[in-house]
Amino acid sequence: MRVLTLVASVTCCWLGAANAQLITAYTGDEPPPKMWIIDVTTGDDVEGPLGKSRALASDPTTNRIFEIEDRSLGRTSVSLRISTVDASGRITQGSPRLVVDDDGIDIRFIRSLAFGNGTLYAASSGNSRAGVPGSLGTIDLETYVYTPLPTSNLSPGASAMTFDHDRNQLLLGSIGSGSNPNRIFAFDPETGESELVVELPPEEGDFDGLAYGYQRIWMDCGASNACGDISVFNRITGAFEAPLDTPNRFGNGSGGATFLATLAVIPPCGDGLDNDGDGEVDHPADPGCDSPDDASERAEGAPSLPCDNGIDDDGDGWIDFDPTTFASPGDATTDPAGGGDPGCAGPSAPTEAPACQNGIDDADGDDAVDFDGGRSVNGVTDPAGPDPQCIGRPWRNRETTHGCGIGSEIALLLPALAYLRGRRVRW
Repeated sequence: MRVLTLVASVTCCWLGAANAQLITAYTGDEPPPKMWIIDVTTGDDVEGPLGKSRALASDPTTNRIFEIEDRSLGRTSVSLRISTVDASGRITQGSPRLVVDDDGIDIRFIRSLAFGNGTLYAASSGNSRAGVPGSLGTIDLETYVYTPLPTSNLSPGASAMTFDHDRNQLLLGSIGSGSNPNRIFAFDPETGESELVVELPPEEGDFDGLAYGYQRIWMDCGASNACGDISVFNRITGAFEAPLDTPNRFGNGSGGATFLATLAVIPPCGDGLDNDGDGEVDHPADPGCDSPDDASERAEGAPSLPCDNGIDDDGDGWIDFDPTTFASPGDATTDPAGGGDPGCAGPSAPTEAPACQNGIDDADGDDAVDFDGGRSVNGVTDPAGPDPQCIGRPWRNRETTHGCGIGSEIALLLPALAYLRGRRVRW
């Protein structure tokens, strides 16, 4: 009865939690195979009922979990199990189905799965000792036939894979060797073209699993590295965030492999994360969120929020508010930090091009330009240098000082004073 209680608890938490969830599975001998549900905002994890997976993916929209089982069935076939999660939160494991390849391609080294746009993708890492090249393809969920995809300039095969639902791209991880770093590529299944997303610094470790959700790539460094952490890369900011520490999950250097699956579907405006990197979290704090069910924290394309709409409204190469840029906007000799627009004082700011960051001298007569001499807009610093009224304040919307003297007030009183002086007091 303890197991039944645990299963109900885990699946209930996955489907109904207020925070984003991640599925990870471990395969190996010591400790035994296990699965965990991880809260990506806290790192808390709960043990689940699956295990001994060679590859793992999920389709949260239909509550299905896909597993390639860790057992050998010959050169051209593998075992695929599709489990479902019902409304009560119980995981029901389906019967294994035999996946075959009619063209004789060796698919026994499939090590990663990804699901997106109704398609189940599979990648084989290949095996150089066995003379088996890597391959990337799809598994038909009606016929269970594996079909390879064109890979263009991408070397076939991937050590880990997931699907970017925001950009309709496969994300494939390639473990480097020697001086070659680990890399993640974005692959377009329609064209076969790919592009480099990120090179992983050595301290991020290798990765056995990838997952994508909420504009982030989640990378499991693997039990064999004994790190117990999941690295987090934000695709909007292009920077690594603090790793997700999961101290209760393996991390003992046992040599087993780990796999990640996609996140449960929770609207970005109600998932407890700052998905667009503007320093604000969810509705109602984030101005890009109309409700907790909004599918994006950005006000995509909205002219009313130029500092939070994902567009370079002023054409200077900098986009929207970024807390990093706000803290370090640059100067006449230094470019802004981060990728945000220095002209944005916050995600609700009315313009990306205030007077102190629009690349011109706004008729205050001093010939000086902006907070940085126009460097962030024009690419070069104006010979007259930055405007003194703007230095350190690129978001300021005037280059002139406030007219706070008393001259104008006295000018208005002069006629009255003259009249009074002209009068004679009579006794």
